[in-house]
Amino acid sequence: MESDNLSATVIVATYNQSRLLERCLDSIVAQNCSFPYSIHVVDDASTDNTKFIIQKYKKKYPGKIKSTSYEINQYQNGFPPEFPIIEQLETTHIAFCDGDDYWISEDKLECQLLAFKKRPELSIVHTGYLFGEQNSNGTILKSRTRSQIEKARGVSNALDFIKGNEVKKSTAMFRKTALDMNFLSRCYGVRAQDWLVCACAALSGPIAFLDEETTVYSISPQASYQRLDQKVKLEIKNEVRWYCAAFLPDEGIRDKYRTFLIIDILRRKISASKGYLILKPLVLMSRILYSGLKQKLPSRTRRKN
Repeated sequence: MESDNLSATVIVATYNQSRLLERCLDSIVAQNCSFPYSIHVVDDASTDNTKFIIQKYKKKYPGKIKSTSYEINQYQNGFPPEFPIIEQLETTHIAFCDGDDYWISEDKLECQLLAFKKRPELSIVHTGYLFGEQNSNGTILKSRTRSQIEKARGVSNALDFIKGNEVKKSTAMFRKTALDMNFLSRCYGVRAQDWLVCACAALSGPIAFLDEETTVYSISPQASYQRLDQKVKLEIKNEVRWYCAAFLPDEGIRDKYRTFLIIDILRRKISASKGYLILKPLVLMSRILYSGLKQKLPSRTRRKN
């Protein structure tokens, strides 16, 4: 890949988000990017005014925006609507922005492509973001906690995705050759598909994090994932882990996923046992006592010669 011939396509996946889609598209066409980039909107059988908005923007920005519209909702039937589009794109890099998210940095694409130009071996470049809580009065922006930011900053390779996905897709750019469509095209019924994209891409190179907050990640009261209880969330996460354990092309990483799943099953079975429930208060008390004792002990210092 010639570093002087980089380009990007931004995939915007949307479903019944006409109220927010224009804000999303405006934030993408406003990019100050010296590299060529285009936008591909994927409408997953919306029943609102989404189709009219897409046509309006295609007329306003001829040649800049393309679209694919489904007659039957793909996601609800277990198929990721944007995956078939990826293989068709003539571009070196792919970015994503969900229809209810939007970008707040006009230099987002430029900074990410420059990072890839400097380090062509990278598989993913992702950035900081803000939470956008949707209510009747609009969007309230909230910063992430220091712990959340550190977790995102700490993602560097494929092993880091076993415990979870700290890369928000609307902040990320992927080297197209890092996306294994053989792996992704078979993930029927796996709900956390963003995680799969990151898990497979990370096999082909390191990951870079840019500290700038470039994106608003929308959270609404109706957002399906936020309304789920912890048990269902764990089921969704384990769908990804089992799929990776079975189909990731890297045998060593597959084994790591299997080990994680086996240990997690054993841990949960032990935690649910009657014996553990009896011993749990004693275990917690011993940890507290040990922590207090450790703080009282004088620390050892090494003498300098």
